[in-house]
Amino acid sequence: MTPSVLATVESGSLGSVRVLVVAGEVLGPELVARWAPGRELFDAYGPTEVTVQATVSGALVAGVW
Repeated sequence: MTPSVLATVESGSLGSVRVLVVAGEVLGPELVARWAPGRELFDAYGPTEVTVQATVSGALVAGVW
C-alpha cells in the first residue's frame, strides 16, 4: 500500500500482520516509527510499483532509518 493509505490505518487494527510493504510515495520516519516495531516493514520501489518491483529495502527499523 502507499504510505498515505498506511497513515490512515490505526496501528493496533492490524494485530496479526507481521510484514508490511509500502510503495509509490516517500515513506517518512514517522510511519517507520509507528509501524516497524514488532513487524517487518519494507519500502519497495519500481517504475510502476503495483506491477513491477525493481528494488526493495531491507526491513526498516524505527530510529535507524
